Amino acid sequence: MKKKLKLLNTFKTSNQKETMDIAKRFAEKFSGGEIVLLRGHIGAGKTVFACGISQGLGCKKRPISSSFNLMRIYDGRLKMAHFDLFRLKSEKDLDFAFEDYLSESYVAVIEWPDVAQNIFARFPHFDIEIKLIKGDEREILIYEA
Repeated sequence: MKKKLKLLNTFKTSNQKETMDIAKRFAEKFSGGEIVLLRGHIGAGKTVFACGISQGLGCKKRPISSSFNLMRIYDGRLKMAHFDLFRLKSEKDLDFAFEDYLSESYVAVIEWPDVAQNIFARFPHFDIEIKLIKGDEREILIYEA
């Protein structure tokens, strides 16, 4: 079951700071319970976008690429649960209370979400696609589902 996506906005950035600023402004409006799926090739800027979200939530620590850790929690105005599902083979590999973090108590930010797409299809969420243009230039598309 795939939800229809509605394009909310498109941005072009020329460096990491601009990408983080867009994510920060986006997250400043959050009130809890938001689910943000980050898509893009390796090196596209998914973790950079996650860092901007954490800034917008007032988190003190900066998210790091968590390919070797499935999840990290960051405290701020709202708690951010940052997931990296890159190494998972299937939805069945989510053998912990994953859906507990898809609640109003957290803002869930998920890199490489395709493996669990059936789970996300059941929840309202934002789908962020980050496209490499050249060098540090990016196109960022923000969808709502």
